[in-house]
Amino acid sequence: MGLKPQFIVAFALFVLMSGSAFATMIEVDSSGSKDHTTIQAAINAANASDIIIVHPGTYIENVIVNKELTLSSFSGNPDDTVVSASDANEPVFNITADNVSIRGFDVTSASGLDNSGVLLNNVTNTTIVSNKVTGNSIGIHLNQSGNNTIYNNYFNNTNNVLLSDTNVSNIWNTTKSGGPNIIEGPYVGGNYWAKPDGSGFSQTCNDADKDGFCDLDFVIGLNNTDHLSLNIDPSIDIELLMNGKDADTPLGPYVRYYYRLYWNYSVTNSGNINLTNITVNDESIGFIGTIPVLEPGSSIGFSSSEQAKYGHNENHAITVGTSPQGVDVSDTDPGHYFGYAPPETYDIPTAPPLLTAGILGIAMVLFLRRELK
Repeated sequence: MGLKPQFIVAFALFVLMSGSAFATMIEVDSSGSKDHTTIQAAINAANASDIIIVHPGTYIENVIVNKELTLSSFSGNPDDTVVSASDANEPVFNITADNVSIRGFDVTSASGLDNSGVLLNNVTNTTIVSNKVTGNSIGIHLNQSGNNTIYNNYFNNTNNVLLSDTNVSNIWNTTKSGGPNIIEGPYVGGNYWAKPDGSGFSQTCNDADKDGFCDLDFVIGLNNTDHLSLNIDPSIDIELLMNGKDADTPLGPYVRYYYRLYWNYSVTNSGNINLTNITVNDESIGFIGTIPVLEPGSSIGFSSSEQAKYGHNENHAITVGTSPQGVDVSDTDPGHYFGYAPPETYDIPTAPPLLTAGILGIAMVLFLRRELK
Protein backbone atom coordinates (compact mmCIF):
# COMPACT_ATOMS: atom_id res chain seq x y z
CA MET A 1 0.00 0.00 0.00
CA GLY A 2 1.46 3.38 -0.96
CA LEU A 3 5.13 3.97 -1.63
CA LYS A 4 7.69 1.31 -0.77
CA PRO A 5 10.91 2.31 1.06
CA GLN A 6 13.06 2.00 -2.05
CA PHE A 7 10.76 4.35 -3.95
CA ILE A 8 10.90 6.87 -1.10
CA VAL A 9 14.68 6.84 -1.17
CA ALA A 10 14.70 7.19 -4.96
CA PHE A 11 12.22 10.05 -4.69
CA ALA A 12 14.36 11.75 -2.06
CA LEU A 13 17.48 11.44 -4.21
CA PHE A 14 15.60 12.85 -7.18
CA VAL A 15 14.53 15.88 -5.17
CA LEU A 16 18.01 16.35 -3.78
CA MET A 17 19.54 16.27 -7.25
CA SER A 18 16.94 18.33 -9.09
CA GLY A 19 15.67 20.69 -6.41
CA SER A 20 17.36 23.04 -4.04
CA ALA A 21 21.06 22.46 -3.52
CA PHE A 22 20.44 22.79 0.21
CA ALA A 23 17.66 20.17 0.48
CA THR A 24 18.37 17.57 3.15
CA MET A 25 16.73 14.28 4.07
CA ILE A 26 16.01 14.02 7.80
CA GLU A 27 14.98 10.74 9.43
CA VAL A 28 12.72 10.25 12.44
CA ASP A 29 12.54 7.11 14.57
CA SER A 30 10.86 6.90 17.95
CA SER A 31 13.51 4.41 19.11
CA GLY A 32 16.24 7.05 18.89
CA SER A 33 18.23 5.33 16.16
CA LYS A 34 17.84 8.18 13.64
CA ASP A 35 18.19 11.97 13.58
CA HIS A 36 15.16 12.73 15.78
CA THR A 37 12.61 10.91 17.91
CA THR A 38 9.66 13.20 17.13
CA ILE A 39 8.28 14.65 13.91
CA GLN A 40 8.07 18.13 15.42
CA ALA A 41 11.75 18.10 16.37
CA ALA A 42 12.63 17.20 12.79
CA ILE A 43 10.48 20.04 11.45
CA ASN A 44 12.04 22.52 13.86
CA ALA A 45 15.52 21.50 12.67
CA ALA A 46 14.63 21.45 8.97
CA ASN A 47 15.09 24.07 6.31
CA ALA A 48 12.58 24.83 3.57
CA SER A 49 12.31 22.06 0.93
CA ASP A 50 13.84 19.41 3.20
CA ILE A 51 12.47 15.87 3.21
CA ILE A 52 11.47 14.22 6.50
CA ILE A 53 11.21 10.44 6.48
CA VAL A 54 9.38 8.90 9.45
CA HIS A 55 10.09 5.28 10.35
CA PRO A 56 7.35 2.92 11.61
CA GLY A 57 6.04 3.61 15.08
CA THR A 58 3.40 5.54 16.99
CA TYR A 59 4.10 9.25 17.43
CA ILE A 60 1.89 10.94 20.02
CA GLU A 61 2.10 14.61 19.15
CA ASN A 62 0.36 17.58 17.57
CA VAL A 63 2.51 18.58 14.63
CA ILE A 64 2.80 22.16 13.32
CA VAL A 65 4.14 22.26 9.77
CA ASN A 66 5.26 25.84 9.26
CA LYS A 67 7.84 25.27 6.51
CA GLU A 68 7.76 24.07 2.91
CA LEU A 69 8.52 20.39 3.54
CA THR A 70 7.85 16.84 2.40
CA LEU A 71 6.82 14.49 5.20
CA SER A 72 6.54 10.80 4.32
CA SER A 73 6.41 7.54 6.20
CA PHE A 74 9.36 5.28 5.42
CA SER A 75 7.17 2.29 4.53
CA GLY A 76 4.45 4.20 2.73
CA ASN A 77 2.01 2.15 4.82
CA PRO A 78 -0.26 4.19 7.14
CA ASP A 79 -0.96 1.12 9.25
CA ASP A 80 2.53 1.04 10.72
CA THR A 81 3.22 4.79 11.02
CA VAL A 82 0.66 6.39 13.33
CA VAL A 83 0.51 10.03 14.37
CA SER A 84 -1.94 10.38 17.27
CA ALA A 85 -2.91 13.71 18.82
CA SER A 86 -1.38 14.31 22.23
CA ASP A 87 -4.04 17.00 22.74
CA ALA A 88 -7.41 15.92 21.35
CA ASN A 89 -8.46 19.57 21.12
CA GLU A 90 -5.72 20.45 18.61
CA PRO A 91 -5.19 19.23 15.01
CA VAL A 92 -2.84 16.31 14.49
CA PHE A 93 -1.22 18.14 11.54
CA ASN A 94 -1.62 21.93 11.53
CA ILE A 95 -0.23 23.07 8.16
CA THR A 96 0.52 26.78 7.95
CA ALA A 97 3.01 26.86 5.05
CA ASP A 98 2.50 26.46 1.29
CA ASN A 99 3.95 23.62 -0.80
CA VAL A 100 3.78 20.95 1.92
CA SER A 101 3.40 17.23 1.19
CA ILE A 102 2.04 14.69 3.70
CA ARG A 103 2.16 11.01 2.67
CA GLY A 104 1.65 7.61 4.24
CA PHE A 105 0.46 8.30 7.81
CA ASP A 106 -2.40 7.15 10.02
CA VAL A 107 -3.69 10.46 11.40
CA THR A 108 -5.94 10.00 14.41
CA SER A 109 -7.39 11.04 17.79
CA ALA A 110 -8.16 14.75 17.25
CA SER A 111 -11.52 13.93 18.77
CA GLY A 112 -12.22 17.22 20.53
CA LEU A 113 -15.19 19.25 19.31
CA ASP A 114 -14.52 20.69 15.83
CA ASN A 115 -10.93 19.51 15.76
CA SER A 116 -9.38 17.92 12.72
CA GLY A 117 -6.84 15.33 11.75
CA VAL A 118 -5.43 17.69 9.10
CA LEU A 119 -5.88 21.47 9.17
CA LEU A 120 -4.94 23.43 6.05
CA ASN A 121 -4.63 26.92 7.47
CA ASN A 122 -4.58 29.55 4.73
CA VAL A 123 -2.26 27.55 2.47
CA THR A 124 -1.97 26.57 -1.17
CA ASN A 125 -0.22 23.90 -3.28
CA THR A 126 -0.28 21.38 -0.43
CA THR A 127 -0.56 17.66 -1.22
CA ILE A 128 -2.27 15.16 1.10
CA VAL A 129 -1.87 11.68 -0.40
CA SER A 130 -2.12 8.05 0.73
CA ASN A 131 -3.02 8.68 4.38
CA LYS A 132 -5.59 7.18 6.69
CA VAL A 133 -7.41 9.93 8.55
CA THR A 134 -9.66 8.24 11.12
CA GLY A 135 -11.12 8.72 14.57
CA ASN A 136 -11.19 12.51 14.45
CA SER A 137 -14.03 14.96 14.95
CA ILE A 138 -13.22 16.34 11.48
CA GLY A 139 -11.04 14.56 8.96
CA ILE A 140 -9.68 17.55 7.02
CA HIS A 141 -10.44 21.26 7.46
CA LEU A 142 -9.74 23.62 4.27
CA ASN A 143 -9.62 26.91 6.21
CA GLN A 144 -9.21 29.69 3.61
CA SER A 145 -7.09 27.27 1.56
CA GLY A 146 -7.28 26.61 -2.17
CA ASN A 147 -5.52 24.85 -5.02
CA ASN A 148 -4.49 21.97 -2.77
CA THR A 149 -4.50 18.33 -3.89
CA ILE A 150 -6.08 15.65 -1.70
CA TYR A 151 -6.42 12.14 -3.12
CA ASN A 152 -5.98 8.43 -2.36
CA ASN A 153 -6.75 8.97 1.32
CA TYR A 154 -8.98 6.87 3.57
CA PHE A 155 -11.32 9.10 5.58
CA ASN A 156 -13.46 7.69 8.40
CA ASN A 157 -14.50 10.41 10.81
CA THR A 158 -17.66 11.88 12.30
CA ASN A 159 -17.36 14.69 9.74
CA ASN A 160 -14.83 14.07 7.01
CA VAL A 161 -14.52 17.57 5.53
CA LEU A 162 -15.11 21.10 6.79
CA LEU A 163 -14.85 23.94 4.25
CA SER A 164 -14.60 27.34 5.90
CA ASP A 165 -14.54 29.14 2.55
CA THR A 166 -16.62 27.67 -0.27
CA ASN A 167 -15.29 30.21 -2.77
CA VAL A 168 -11.96 28.39 -3.06
CA SER A 169 -11.49 25.15 -4.95
CA ASN A 170 -9.29 22.17 -4.30
CA ILE A 171 -8.46 19.02 -6.25
CA TRP A 172 -9.88 15.82 -4.71
CA ASN A 173 -8.78 13.21 -7.23
CA THR A 174 -5.99 12.49 -9.66
CA THR A 175 -6.28 11.01 -13.14
CA LYS A 176 -7.21 7.34 -13.01
CA SER A 177 -4.02 5.28 -12.92
CA GLY A 178 -2.84 1.81 -11.97
CA GLY A 179 -2.91 0.93 -8.28
CA PRO A 180 -3.08 -0.49 -5.76
CA ASN A 181 -4.86 2.35 -4.03
CA ILE A 182 -5.28 3.11 -0.32
CA ILE A 183 -7.92 0.33 0.02
CA GLU A 184 -5.93 -2.14 -2.14
CA GLY A 185 -8.20 -1.61 -5.14
CA PRO A 186 -6.86 -1.83 -8.71
CA TYR A 187 -6.80 1.90 -9.55
CA VAL A 188 -5.77 5.19 -7.96
CA GLY A 189 -8.24 8.05 -8.31
CA GLY A 190 -9.97 9.90 -5.49
CA ASN A 191 -10.53 9.20 -1.80
CA TYR A 192 -12.44 6.62 0.21
CA TRP A 193 -15.19 8.34 2.20
CA ALA A 194 -16.44 6.39 5.21
CA LYS A 195 -18.22 7.20 8.46
CA PRO A 196 -18.26 5.20 11.70
CA ASP A 197 -22.02 4.58 11.33
CA GLY A 198 -21.60 3.15 7.81
CA SER A 199 -23.28 6.10 6.06
CA GLY A 200 -20.20 7.41 4.23
CA PHE A 201 -20.45 8.17 0.53
CA SER A 202 -18.06 5.38 -0.48
CA GLN A 203 -19.88 2.94 1.78
CA THR A 204 -23.29 3.57 0.20
CA CYS A 205 -22.54 4.40 -3.45
CA ASN A 206 -22.99 2.05 -6.40
CA ASP A 207 -20.26 0.75 -8.70
CA ALA A 208 -22.15 -0.87 -11.56
CA ASP A 209 -19.14 -1.33 -13.85
CA LYS A 210 -16.96 -2.76 -11.05
CA ASP A 211 -14.04 -0.41 -11.76
CA GLY A 212 -13.50 0.44 -8.09
CA PHE A 213 -15.02 3.94 -8.29
CA CYS A 214 -18.43 5.25 -7.30
CA ASP A 215 -20.71 5.77 -10.29
CA LEU A 216 -21.59 9.31 -9.16
CA ASP A 217 -19.39 12.25 -8.19
CA PHE A 218 -19.10 13.14 -4.51
CA VAL A 219 -19.93 16.83 -4.21
CA ILE A 220 -18.05 17.99 -1.11
CA GLY A 221 -19.03 21.61 -1.52
CA LEU A 222 -19.12 24.42 -4.05
CA ASN A 223 -16.02 24.12 -6.28
CA ASN A 224 -14.96 20.96 -4.45
CA THR A 225 -15.84 17.58 -5.96
CA ASP A 226 -14.29 14.13 -5.83
CA HIS A 227 -14.93 12.71 -9.31
CA LEU A 228 -13.36 9.31 -8.61
CA SER A 229 -14.41 8.37 -5.08
CA LEU A 230 -13.18 4.90 -4.19
CA ASN A 231 -15.55 2.01 -3.55
CA ILE A 232 -15.12 -1.43 -1.99
CA ASP A 233 -17.36 -4.20 -3.33
CA PRO A 234 -15.78 -7.61 -2.74
CA SER A 235 -17.63 -10.56 -4.28
CA ILE A 236 -16.84 -13.93 -5.83
CA ASP A 237 -18.62 -16.34 -8.17
CA ILE A 238 -18.21 -20.05 -8.83
CA GLU A 239 -19.79 -22.01 -11.67
CA LEU A 240 -19.91 -25.82 -11.73
CA LEU A 241 -20.30 -27.82 -14.96
CA MET A 242 -20.72 -31.58 -15.29
CA ASN A 243 -19.27 -33.05 -18.49
CA GLY A 244 -19.32 -29.52 -19.89
CA LYS A 245 -23.02 -29.00 -19.14
CA ASP A 246 -24.81 -26.74 -16.70
CA ALA A 247 -26.22 -29.00 -14.02
CA ASP A 248 -27.87 -26.50 -11.67
CA THR A 249 -31.32 -28.10 -11.60
CA PRO A 250 -32.46 -31.63 -10.74
CA LEU A 251 -32.32 -34.23 -12.09
CA GLY A 252 -29.50 -32.93 -14.24
CA PRO A 253 -27.90 -34.81 -17.14
CA TYR A 254 -28.29 -38.59 -17.37
CA VAL A 255 -25.02 -40.46 -16.94
CA ARG A 256 -24.48 -44.19 -17.26
CA TYR A 257 -23.95 -45.73 -13.85
CA TYR A 258 -20.32 -46.35 -12.95
CA TYR A 259 -19.01 -44.44 -15.96
CA ARG A 260 -16.49 -41.66 -15.26
CA LEU A 261 -17.83 -38.12 -15.23
CA TYR A 262 -15.94 -34.81 -15.15
CA TRP A 263 -16.56 -31.68 -13.08
CA ASN A 264 -15.33 -28.22 -14.12
CA TYR A 265 -15.09 -25.31 -11.65
CA SER A 266 -14.74 -21.69 -12.81
CA VAL A 267 -13.95 -19.10 -10.08
CA THR A 268 -14.37 -15.40 -10.96
CA ASN A 269 -13.63 -12.27 -8.95
CA SER A 270 -16.97 -10.55 -9.57
CA GLY A 271 -16.19 -7.57 -7.32
CA ASN A 272 -13.97 -4.52 -7.75
CA ILE A 273 -11.10 -5.34 -5.41
CA ASN A 274 -8.39 -8.00 -5.22
CA LEU A 275 -9.20 -11.19 -3.33
CA THR A 276 -6.61 -13.43 -1.67
CA ASN A 277 -6.34 -16.90 -0.11
CA ILE A 278 -9.19 -18.30 -2.21
CA THR A 279 -10.13 -21.92 -1.57
CA VAL A 280 -12.23 -24.20 -3.79
CA ASN A 281 -13.97 -27.29 -2.42
CA ASP A 282 -16.53 -29.83 -3.60
CA GLU A 283 -18.91 -31.37 -1.07
CA SER A 284 -18.75 -34.74 -2.79
CA ILE A 285 -15.08 -34.89 -3.76
CA GLY A 286 -13.42 -32.63 -1.17
CA PHE A 287 -10.57 -30.16 -1.65
CA ILE A 288 -10.13 -28.92 -5.22
CA GLY A 289 -7.55 -26.12 -5.13
CA THR A 290 -6.42 -22.67 -4.00
CA ILE A 291 -5.84 -19.29 -5.64
CA PRO A 292 -3.32 -16.95 -3.91
CA VAL A 293 -4.57 -13.73 -5.57
CA LEU A 294 -7.42 -13.04 -8.00
CA GLU A 295 -7.85 -9.61 -9.56
CA PRO A 296 -11.27 -8.09 -10.38
CA GLY A 297 -12.78 -9.63 -13.50
CA SER A 298 -10.26 -12.49 -13.61
CA SER A 299 -11.22 -16.18 -13.66
CA ILE A 300 -9.34 -19.40 -12.92
CA GLY A 301 -10.58 -22.93 -13.63
CA PHE A 302 -10.15 -26.32 -11.97
CA SER A 303 -11.32 -29.83 -12.85
CA SER A 304 -11.89 -33.16 -11.14
CA SER A 305 -13.53 -36.49 -11.93
CA GLU A 306 -15.34 -39.36 -10.24
CA GLN A 307 -17.32 -42.51 -11.08
CA ALA A 308 -21.04 -41.93 -11.52
CA LYS A 309 -23.24 -43.17 -8.70
CA TYR A 310 -26.62 -44.76 -9.23
CA GLY A 311 -29.77 -42.62 -9.01
CA HIS A 312 -30.15 -38.86 -8.45
CA ASN A 313 -26.99 -37.24 -7.09
CA GLU A 314 -26.31 -33.66 -5.96
CA ASN A 315 -23.13 -31.95 -4.83
CA HIS A 316 -22.02 -28.34 -4.33
CA ALA A 317 -18.91 -26.41 -5.32
CA ILE A 318 -17.91 -23.85 -2.69
CA THR A 319 -15.38 -21.02 -2.91
CA VAL A 320 -14.24 -18.57 -0.21
CA GLY A 321 -11.93 -15.57 -0.62
CA THR A 322 -10.69 -12.70 1.57
CA SER A 323 -10.73 -8.98 0.76
CA PRO A 324 -7.89 -6.65 1.84
CA GLN A 325 -10.16 -5.40 4.61
CA GLY A 326 -10.30 -8.91 6.08
CA VAL A 327 -13.88 -9.57 4.96
CA ASP A 328 -14.57 -13.08 3.65
CA VAL A 329 -16.81 -13.52 0.62
CA SER A 330 -18.15 -16.83 -0.65
CA ASP A 331 -20.32 -18.46 -3.29
CA THR A 332 -21.68 -21.92 -4.02
CA ASP A 333 -23.09 -23.63 -7.09
CA PRO A 334 -24.97 -26.96 -7.21
CA GLY A 335 -24.36 -29.85 -9.57
CA HIS A 336 -26.91 -32.60 -10.34
CA TYR A 337 -26.89 -35.77 -12.40
CA PHE A 338 -28.84 -39.04 -12.61
CA GLY A 339 -26.88 -42.25 -12.80
CA TYR A 340 -28.78 -44.95 -14.71
CA ALA A 341 -28.13 -48.61 -15.37
CA PRO A 342 -28.81 -49.92 -18.92
CA PRO A 343 -31.51 -52.66 -19.24
CA GLU A 344 -30.17 -56.19 -18.88
CA THR A 345 -30.06 -58.33 -22.05
CA TYR A 346 -30.59 -62.12 -22.20
CA ASP A 347 -29.28 -64.50 -24.93
CA ILE A 348 -31.83 -66.97 -26.33
CA PRO A 349 -30.37 -70.46 -25.71
CA THR A 350 -29.64 -72.56 -28.81
CA ALA A 351 -29.37 -76.36 -29.04
CA PRO A 352 -26.43 -78.23 -30.62
CA PRO A 353 -26.84 -78.94 -34.37
CA LEU A 354 -27.29 -82.75 -34.00
CA LEU A 355 -29.96 -82.32 -31.36
CA THR A 356 -31.74 -79.82 -33.58
CA ALA A 357 -31.61 -82.23 -36.53
CA GLY A 358 -32.97 -85.06 -34.41
CA ILE A 359 -35.89 -83.01 -33.19
CA LEU A 360 -36.72 -81.96 -36.73
CA GLY A 361 -36.52 -85.59 -37.91
CA ILE A 362 -38.95 -86.76 -35.24
CA ALA A 363 -41.32 -83.97 -36.13
CA MET A 364 -41.18 -84.98 -39.81
CA VAL A 365 -41.89 -88.67 -39.02
CA LEU A 366 -44.91 -87.76 -36.91
CA PHE A 367 -46.19 -85.49 -39.70
CA LEU A 368 -45.86 -88.24 -42.37
CA ARG A 369 -47.56 -90.82 -40.21
CA ARG A 370 -50.53 -88.52 -39.76
CA GLU A 371 -50.74 -87.91 -43.50
CA LEU A 372 -50.65 -91.63 -44.40
CA LYS A 373 -53.56 -92.54 -42.15
